[in-house]
Amino acid sequence: MKLQCRHTSFSLMEVTIALGVAAICLIGIFGLLPIGLQTDQNATEQSRALGISSVVIADLRATPGSGSGTSPQLGISIPVPYRCSPNLHCFRSKLNFTVRRPIAKAAFTLAEMLVSVAVLAILVVLVAKLFSSAANMTGSTIKRINIESQSRPVLDRLAIDLAQMIKRADVDYFTKSPSLPLTGNDRIAFFSQVPGYGASSLSPISLVAYRINSKNRLERMGKALAWNGDTTTVLPLAFLPITISGNWPAATDTTADTDYEVIAPNIFRFEYCYVLRNGSLTTTPWDTSVGHTTISGMQDVAAIYAAVATIDTKSKILLSDTQLSTLAGRLPDFTANSRPGDMLSQWQTVLNGTTDMPRAAISEIRLSERCFPIAPSF
Repeated sequence: MKLQCRHTSFSLMEVTIALGVAAICLIGIFGLLPIGLQTDQNATEQSRALGISSVVIADLRATPGSGSGTSPQLGISIPVPYRCSPNLHCFRSKLNFTVRRPIAKAAFTLAEMLVSVAVLAILVVLVAKLFSSAANMTGSTIKRINIESQSRPVLDRLAIDLAQMIKRADVDYFTKSPSLPLTGNDRIAFFSQVPGYGASSLSPISLVAYRINSKNRLERMGKALAWNGDTTTVLPLAFLPITISGNWPAATDTTADTDYEVIAPNIFRFEYCYVLRNGSLTTTPWDTSVGHTTISGMQDVAAIYAAVATIDTKSKILLSDTQLSTLAGRLPDFTANSRPGDMLSQWQTVLNGTTDMPRAAISEIRLSERCFPIAPSF
């Protein structure tokens, strides 16, 4: 088993969000530091001013009412006409002496700062959750777009190939049938009037085949053919009793072939069935109710109903090829009693119940289906 190396890393969006949140927190913290320092400085100055005022008042109270006009401790000169008894009230009235407390400047209290920090923390958490939700939504949308960008072109290509299918009773078709009950991923091969690329030139007709390879990738074959054998560079179209499996085995099995190309590396499950002209869904490409026993140029098939399972590129890294093959095998095949949409519902039920594989990968699997009309042969 080939093990895939798993790497986990932060995306650019996650790093940007983390830096933004950190910047907001740092700005809030740094904004509180000057306020705290200023508050501490104001408190210190007020304490010093009150201490000086207390010393001055005590010194003035100790100054006698007569004699020297200088205070004993600080040496404050007091005019003689204004001296009186050491009574403080007299002294204040004579000298008109007033001790003014410094005006306290407005500052934040501890409770206010705690509330501000709590509110800031709540806002940071809310903003972080908002950014996280937006990032997850954006990532999910991008993954869905990537998945649809792979499945839609493949289904469009299959629609063109089936619309140009050669519907003749004397040519062979490799499709599921009672004699060929394909299980797991289906395979299909048929002749179609679409361009095929050979070794030398472009051909107007080709052998078209679809299959899931061993690496769980959808491949398409467009082998160039010619209507007749007038050239030796391009093989001619083979008519019955020559079969596709006998002449081009790579179109019907897992044999490697240079005419195959990977058209959807993330599609790992491919299933189809037939819509008969009587309206029934079946795995038999003919109507047994009218006595038909062969495909005979798709005479009874009104449409081919196909379903695919696609996984996101990043999510695929979380699963090994063995796990992806196991998961594809768990998705059930079409049954005769099913209706349109039943198969995708069954597949989704299996995905929801898968617990032995990373849910991050399973949740990014998208299921698609389409019905391809088959024009009647004339």
